[in-house]
Amino acid sequence: MRILVTGGSGLVGRRVVRLLSRNHEVVNFDRNDPPEDLSEHVAGDILDVDSIGAAMGGVNAVVHAAAIPGLTFRTAEDVYVTNIVGTRRVAEVAFAAGVRRLVNVSSESVLGFVFGRGSVKPCYFPIDEDHTLSPSDPYGRSKLVAEESLTERRPS
Repeated sequence: MRILVTGGSGLVGRRVVRLLSRNHEVVNFDRNDPPEDLSEHVAGDILDVDSIGAAMGGVNAVVHAAAIPGLTFRTAEDVYVTNIVGTRRVAEVAFAAGVRRLVNVSSESVLGFVFGRGSVKPCYFPIDEDHTLSPSDPYGRSKLVAEESLTERRPS
């Protein structure tokens, strides 16, 4: 299977690339050079529909791990636009290219635990799909809106 991994040079993405490369042909799609030479690398940005499309050739599945992981790296607006609009664009281009499997890598930040201020505790444990979502920072909110945008309707 040929799998495109967006953000394949990032913290989570590079691990995904490494694991998938054991049994699949992997294309790393990222603005940054890959940390390892495990797969084909296509330089591009998830906000650029043309560069996403250029990487999508022959792909059977997409693992979308690209994101700006917080305000340390960019402004809140950059986080929102990249994480929400970028997710939507990746999904739309994938479906237009005939790819029917997309895995969106979200974050525990949608629960409000990671970058939240003060003591944020789970409502119950173990946490499951029904747990309240209460992101408390731009990154967590952007990941939640990105998730919701993928479940509202199938990309056209």
